[in-house]
Amino acid sequence: MLAWLIHRIRIYLETRSRREKLVLLFGSVVVAGVFLYALIQLPFVYQERMNTLDRLIARKEADIKQLSELNAQYQKMQGHVGRIESKIAQDRNGFSILSYLEEVATTVKIRSNIAYMRPQTLPQSGGYREMAVEVKVENAPLEQIVRLLTALEQSPHLLKIRRLHLKTRFADPNFLDAVFLLSTYERA
Repeated sequence: MLAWLIHRIRIYLETRSRREKLVLLFGSVVVAGVFLYALIQLPFVYQERMNTLDRLIARKEADIKQLSELNAQYQKMQGHVGRIESKIAQDRNGFSILSYLEEVATTVKIRSNIAYMRPQTLPQSGGYREMAVEVKVENAPLEQIVRLLTALEQSPHLLKIRRLHLKTRFADPNFLDAVFLLSTYERA
């Protein structure tokens, strides 16, 4: 079969003119060059493309993992926001930060040391209004101040101590003056 094919090619070339033989030779060289290029160069190009795609896959997998972590954080924050909003809704029914503060101060037995409670107006943001009270406690031992602050922070109401300033008394360093800003939120 191969001998027959070679014989047919030889007959075909003998019947052609010199010019046609040169064109066929040049065409054969070009085809052989393209074939060699494809045989040698294309596997390297293919391998480089595969490496690029592997790196891209790894990067996209990392992005998906990060997106999933962000989604978990978002869900956690949504749950936290839901709990806060439910506390705000509970506090909406007749809760007064001033009266609650007086009640806690009486329970902790520090009411007589409170010099003032000044309501503060804070700007509204995001559909919520922050209600705040600046409280000054004078001439109280550290233990009583800590009990008051702990009772306020562990309150079932949504209370937050935004600012706290403690100063020892000049006359007796065992007693302190404290100024703090206590705040809560309500729907605007």
